[in-house]
Amino acid sequence: MFPAFKRMVTPLLREGFEKLEFESDGRVTQYFTKEEARNIIGTPSEAILSKDGKYLESQIRTQVKIRKPCYEGNAKWGIQYKKAVDAKMADQEWLDEFQTGRVDAPPGSSLIVDLEEKVPVDGAGEQNGDPIYTIKKVHGVVPPWHQMRFGEEF
Repeated sequence: MFPAFKRMVTPLLREGFEKLEFESDGRVTQYFTKEEARNIIGTPSEAILSKDGKYLESQIRTQVKIRKPCYEGNAKWGIQYKKAVDAKMADQEWLDEFQTGRVDAPPGSSLIVDLEEKVPVDGAGEQNGDPIYTIKKVHGVVPPWHQMRFGEEF
């Protein structure tokens, strides 16, 4: 798709914009919807262009595997989401509970989370950097899978 055309429909990814219309002699001759703009640009339907136009933002409810937790402070967590990535933990209440031992997440655990993905884009809506991840809310811990031994009781 031509970069100029992508730039033209990119405003439809912003909140509050639903349709882009073209008029000739006072009549609408062509229009594009928000969904058509997403298809043209090639973005997921849940992505919204940030107010500054620099990121496509998605809010995703998903399960991520903990690769590297943060036991002190606010360092990024290593998680497995699509691939190994680092994510900021914004759920301070859950983080405090985890870091003080009131929530257990043993090695191999996963988290059910609301994950924010911010993909940097240029003026044509093309990705121009690595996504930035933030865990906005932790909804639960999924303990690691455990295979029972023969004869072991439930």
